[in-house]
Amino acid sequence: MSHQFSAHLTFAGNCREAFAFYAKVIGGKVEMTMTWGEKPDGCQGLPPGCENRVMHSSLSFEGGLLMGCDDLPGQDFAGLKGCSLAINYPTVEKGKQVLEALAEGGKLTMGMQKTFWAEGFGMAEDRFGVSWMVSGGSPQAG
Repeated sequence: MSHQFSAHLTFAGNCREAFAFYAKVIGGKVEMTMTWGEKPDGCQGLPPGCENRVMHSSLSFEGGLLMGCDDLPGQDFAGLKGCSLAINYPTVEKGKQVLEALAEGGKLTMGMQKTFWAEGFGMAEDRFGVSWMVSGGSPQAG
């Protein structure tokens, strides 16, 4: 049996924007997006203002699947805590390019540097509050 691991993120009303950004930066494709208002019974029983919030979105990219949604209006969104998404690239150059793009509008928490597990490793928090760990290249034999 084959297994695939996916991550699911929740956003404070900007899931669609975040997934468009991620598709551009990591080279993936948004496969589908459905709002709460598009589900069969619409927003019946849900808070007003849910109609255009994302109920489900999926982004496929080489090596993975990222899923996400928006919180519902009135929920106390606390953001993501204690978690990072890790992504690996075959070269330091590609890893550094992705790391810097993810940090645009957010913050670079650790620039790309050599480690014992990769030629390059860095960390960033993107403008949506998602933490990323980006690796590039294999360690040099020494």
